[in-house]
Formats: sequence, structure tokens, C-alpha cells
Amino acid sequence: MEQKWPQEVASFKPALLNLNRKATSLGIRILQGLALAMGLDRHFFDGLHKGAGTRKSLTSTRCNYYPEVTDETVIVPNQIRIGEHADYVTLTLLFQDDQGGLEVQRKDGSWCPVLPVPGTIGLFVDLLLQRWTADKLKATVHRVIVPEGKCPARQSIAHFIVPDDDVEVKCLDGSDTYEPVNTRSFVTGIFDKTY
Repeated sequence: MEQKWPQEVASFKPALLNLNRKATSLGIRILQGLALAMGLDRHFFDGLHKGAGTRKSLTSTRCNYYPEVTDETVIVPNQIRIGEHADYVTLTLLFQDDQGGLEVQRKDGSWCPVLPVPGTIGLFVDLLLQRWTADKLKATVHRVIVPEGKCPARQSIAHFIVPDDDVEVKCLDGSDTYEPVNTRSFVTGIFDKTY
């Protein structure tokens, strides 16, 4: 499928492609650190994510825009802007503005706000990494709420690090905690259920 780019902002495409390259590179560096922490070869994940930026991987960058809601009569207590979910790839890098609203779920099921800190990047463990680690690393369940009854416009950019389409993800400890899955089939299967 051909990507669509806004014609009104000529610099958008090169800027976003540059962000995509840099975010993918950072994601691979993070995976190298995780591999070392898990006692694996530093480059274990590199070869499994080499197709990022090509048609051999679903690695992608998504720009999210939440419009401002000024009619306070339509904002209800505990209003959700995006429902609770875990991303279904390896890692997500999140760049968010200063409007707030992002929350992550704690082990006990309660929600913790992720306060925006200028110059930082959020990092989420996703479902494929949870499968690889047989639950040693748990996927980050998160949501976006309307903070304190205000509903300003909010923007974020999520960069999804996805293994190559042909990679089989199976528990690295040899357990059968999860059955092996093909990356593309797993991700597109969730897309199909969601959309």
C-alpha cells in the first residue's frame, strides 16, 4: 500500500522519515542492551529486525492527534480518549507533548499517570517481547484519559519496532509459555480483530 503524505507541509515527509530511521536505530540499541541483560549475544535481536524501514517489516511511525473538546457537557468523569491496550510488537518508543493524559497500568491493576518530561522518550515493552521472554518482561498496558476534566488538543508520535515479517517468535527460555508465532501473522491477526 502506498503511503499518503500531506501536501500542505512539504517538509513533513523527510522529517518523519528521518525520525523513523533514528527511532529504529535507538530501538535496536535498546534491544541490544536487553539481549545482554538476558544473557544473550548483544546482537541477538539485530538480525531479527533488519528489515525495519523496508517492506519486509511492519516497523512504523504513527502520528496521533487528539482534537480539543471545548463543549464541557460532552466530557464525562473518567473520560477515556483511547482505551486500555498493550501494543503488539516488540517495543514502542513514544514521543508526547506536554498535555498529559497517558496512564500505564500497575501490577495491581491501578493506573499511574505518565507525566510528560521535556526531552524524554517513553519506552513500552510490547506483546512480542513478552512472548520472547516468557513473561519475564510484561507488555505495558496503557491508555489515554481526559486529565482533570479538561480536553485540550494532544499530540504524540509512536514508533513501533517490529521483527521482520518471516521471524518466528518463541520463548527464549525453551518453555511453552506461549506457542511460537510468525510475526506478520500475529500482528496482522490483531489488526484484523481490532479493525
